Amino acid sequence: MLAGAVSDSLSQLDQVRLPLQILLESPFGVLNDNQEELLRDARAAADTIDVSLRRVGQVADIDRGAFPVQHELVQVNDVVRSVLPLARAAAERNGARTETSLEPGLPRVVGDRTRLAEALSLLVTAAAGEADQSKPLVVSTARAGRRAIIRIAPRSGATTDGASAPSAAASSAAGSGERSTQATFVLASRLIAAQGGETRVADDALEVRVGQE
Repeated sequence: MLAGAVSDSLSQLDQVRLPLQILLESPFGVLNDNQEELLRDARAAADTIDVSLRRVGQVADIDRGAFPVQHELVQVNDVVRSVLPLARAAAERNGARTETSLEPGLPRVVGDRTRLAEALSLLVTAAAGEADQSKPLVVSTARAGRRAIIRIAPRSGATTDGASAPSAAASSAAGSGERSTQATFVLASRLIAAQGGETRVADDALEVRVGQE
């Protein structure tokens, strides 16, 4: 039901975005600065809603077992390296530096390279939003038996020792920015769980564990 509602909402949202695009690119008359700003804000809001709905749709698909996941041997350090440019750019916007420490010789693990990269991109971007000049973004990897651990600090969005979504009361009390960060964590943790991994809180960091015990 939720997946269907998301699909219907995305279709209706497209009907809103198209006229906004037309009005901005080929207006029926001259727009003043205020009118153009209002239209741009409306388009930006529609784009944000689109992203949010698609994330909800992904979570719904994962929870109902309708989300495609590949099972392949993955070199974790290579996946982490692929998201580091995004992490550094996000941290620099807050004037923060990025520190990395990747343990060599990590075992390859069974997982989904694309989904792991997607989840890590969400997590490092959210963490970068909490970094600043005195608090760097730290990304590291380590071995834990046959598993690999990816550690990301500062933690962002996770408030419990696991990957469960925040309670309805907590979500209602949170501001829109906090809710967005929590939603990002929920999707990322579901993407990790869908390939047999887990996401947990460890001190002021997130730990992503992938691979077989």
